[in-house]
Amino acid sequence: MLLIMEAIKYKLEKEEGSSNPHLKTFLEINSKLLVRRDPLYLAECLDGTVENIREMPSFLSQSPLSIPPELLNIRSSRDDLLKTRDDIVTLDCPPGTVPSVWSGRRSALTIDPRTKNLYKLKGVAIAELSQDEKYYENGALYLEGGQFLWNAHNERIYSDRFNKILADNGVEPVMEYVGFYKSPFKVRGHKIAASIIRVKGDTRLDELMYALEAEAYFQTTYTEGQKAELTTQLGYFYKEVGYIVGQLKRLMDRGNQTWSDNPKRTNAHIGNIVVYPTDEKNLMIGLVDFDASCDGRDMSKKQLREQQIEEYRNIPKSTLEEVASARAIGLYYYPELKFSVSRFNFGLGFMAGYESKKIIKPTLEMSRLTELKELINAGKIPRPRLIHKKPVEAGIRYEHLGAEF
Repeated sequence: MLLIMEAIKYKLEKEEGSSNPHLKTFLEINSKLLVRRDPLYLAECLDGTVENIREMPSFLSQSPLSIPPELLNIRSSRDDLLKTRDDIVTLDCPPGTVPSVWSGRRSALTIDPRTKNLYKLKGVAIAELSQDEKYYENGALYLEGGQFLWNAHNERIYSDRFNKILADNGVEPVMEYVGFYKSPFKVRGHKIAASIIRVKGDTRLDELMYALEAEAYFQTTYTEGQKAELTTQLGYFYKEVGYIVGQLKRLMDRGNQTWSDNPKRTNAHIGNIVVYPTDEKNLMIGLVDFDASCDGRDMSKKQLREQQIEEYRNIPKSTLEEVASARAIGLYYYPELKFSVSRFNFGLGFMAGYESKKIIKPTLEMSRLTELKELINAGKIPRPRLIHKKPVEAGIRYEHLGAEF
């Protein structure tokens, strides 16, 4: 059953005239994202320990934090996916909790009020550990909402490894592993943990594509000429992003590292590509999620190359699949909506970037995204069209809708 508790949990606020002591924090987090996310708060856990790898803020290192169960299956009905309005969705945070926003289905994104650095807490959305739960997906052990300790260690080892590859090629990494929460509990004999990662940004490419296309599909009306122009400009943008991703994947492959250890349940998809603003004029592209990465210590040379080839094939293919990274957002959520004609260009750019011998410059002009938003706003209508489907629950993916532009 869908629980809509917006009247209790969520509210719309503007900076001017607000008495919410946490509004500034929510605004600061949102300013570093390209899409809207639902707010949440993190609460201290009574069990577990904090393991520091690198320096982190005291509010993250005093005690393990997690998302309270009451926030796991609710969401706001706000459909301002591209943040075009001047108010944001907030909620009242109980004393002693940490204001944050969702990052995917199992993680939270918060900010250090002193340094303004973003921190992602990965695997902090476990509702309960049931003995009846099926912990396997596509043949792999899987914990809904959480992370296994071995995956947390892998995240640290292979994100550090890839960061060195990036640094050696003059590229700034998007993430740095700083620590983890170690739980005393086990699932099927395996220890549980949650990773703490300092990040430059967290907007995933699949959710950005969805936000752009959903805004255009549901909230605009176009002439054929306007429709063709938007489709063309989206294609140009996706191709530029694809080119950079191709260059980054080539670096990973040449460094004898994979993104995953399982071609059937791979991390090599656009939900693990991050797009983030570096300043008012530029966007940067980065790769994340290395909790299942491998190198020559884990596989033979032949196996490693076979895995890399599967990843090369899967990355462009993932643009034509449903949203992988994002939690359901807004009252109506259609994760399989896509503009296939525009997204095809990502694959063209990806292949060209992978074969390129040019020096990697993983940045785009912010104006490219601004122009797309302006094209969408030019066709805006007062109220969204279509809506005849039932709302979906937070975090749930639904049946194929066949929605194309």
